[in-house]
Amino acid sequence: MLILVGIALTMVAAWSLRYFSGVEPLTVLSKNYSQAGLGQIGLKASDAHVIGHERGHQRWRMAAQTVTFSRDRRSLTVDGIRNGVFYDVHTHPLISIQAAHAVWQTPLGALSPANAGTLRLEGGVLATVLTPEHPILRSQAVIWDSLRTQVISPGTVSAAIPRLTVTAGSGTYTLPSLTPNSKNAGGTLILSRGIVGVFQSRNGPATLTCPGLIWNSAQNAAQSQGPVKAQIPGGLGMATATDIQANTRTGDLSGHGFSGTLLLSTEVQ
Repeated sequence: MLILVGIALTMVAAWSLRYFSGVEPLTVLSKNYSQAGLGQIGLKASDAHVIGHERGHQRWRMAAQTVTFSRDRRSLTVDGIRNGVFYDVHTHPLISIQAAHAVWQTPLGALSPANAGTLRLEGGVLATVLTPEHPILRSQAVIWDSLRTQVISPGTVSAAIPRLTVTAGSGTYTLPSLTPNSKNAGGTLILSRGIVGVFQSRNGPATLTCPGLIWNSAQNAAQSQGPVKAQIPGGLGMATATDIQANTRTGDLSGHGFSGTLLLSTEVQ
């Protein structure tokens, strides 16, 4: 009887609040409730500095115009990113970053230093790899995989590396695992789908198109994947090849299975 009386009093109180003040207090218990004007916002801050931890290690930090923490504590939204930095497991700085927007989200559980999450950046992403070569990646969206120390661009990406500028349908830059006292010395850039690049060889610029390209920073070597079409340096004609290797330090260009047409001067002796 006491339980029934308590339920009855609760319902009467809720009805009275709704009738006299227009408030519906029991709606907060509904499954799809979100507060009017706030959506799923739990906490919002302006002109903030954010540090992301995964499994107890600092993995990224950035300054931002606004930061929004979701009500379910599973996602963090960052807008107007500047001075962003990605770190390895030993807190070595790997990549500097700028972007319009970022979301850090965990698949299960609330955000905490013990949970691994996915950081996705969107809107004019500019990533500079902090190696001696300082390769630069530009894309509309990238994903930071901190466990594999990879920057992944699922869509169109532009890359600028020594002597070579490239656009591709997608790309991944992987940095090596480092010891606590070592410095970031290189990485591997893998580009796929519709590669168009301009290589500054010792004999002049050469335009290359191919299905894929791999650049190894430690070896200063770019290797084509699949057949290649090339404009010969100096505008001397067009050629095809089964593969091409380019040394991004010396400017040497070589390959296998060449065939093509050379444009020679009429004053050949």
